[in-house]
Amino acid sequence: MPELLFGAARVTADGGVEVVLPDGTVTADERVLSDWLGRRVELRAATENDGAAPTYEDPGDETPDGPVEWAQWQGATGPFHDSPRIRLSLVSTGTLGGWDRRRFRANVLLDGAGEDDLRGEELSLGELGLRIGAPIARCVMTTRPQPGGLERDTSVLKTIHRERDGMLAVRAAITQPGRVRVGDVLGPAAD
Repeated sequence: MPELLFGAARVTADGGVEVVLPDGTVTADERVLSDWLGRRVELRAATENDGAAPTYEDPGDETPDGPVEWAQWQGATGPFHDSPRIRLSLVSTGTLGGWDRRRFRANVLLDGAGEDDLRGEELSLGELGLRIGAPIARCVMTTRPQPGGLERDTSVLKTIHRERDGMLAVRAAITQPGRVRVGDVLGPAAD
């Protein structure tokens, strides 16, 4: 649901979840959320699936009459992530060029040249150990309007498909948990 880009979820002091809607409404009421999104939605704790993979939905490109079709897929077990294979994503300022980094929701923004040649490398970032994986196929969400003045821009995804075979950023597996700070340098894996 593209509208979700304009909401913000936050954890409450008692461990619950509430959502801040674009108009400032703060709620955990599924009816209020359903009214906002125009379809029935539920809030569920990630642990409610008892280890089963949840089903997610994604609207395809929109026409004046609405989405072309809804795609469904089984997600990873545990906390939500929009891919069962991507836990951490890295993109560089060199790859982004003039695009606003917020469109791509990368976990790590690298300064400098592209990240494409890092595939298969074992690296460290701060205290974190990483194994860099395959490039990330980009979806229609990169074209959606977003908070902070990002307007709808279908040229983003068209350009990624034309110039980068639909891929932008790389995925990474965490091989060593640790702390990462702004300014940490990506380098050889720590021994």
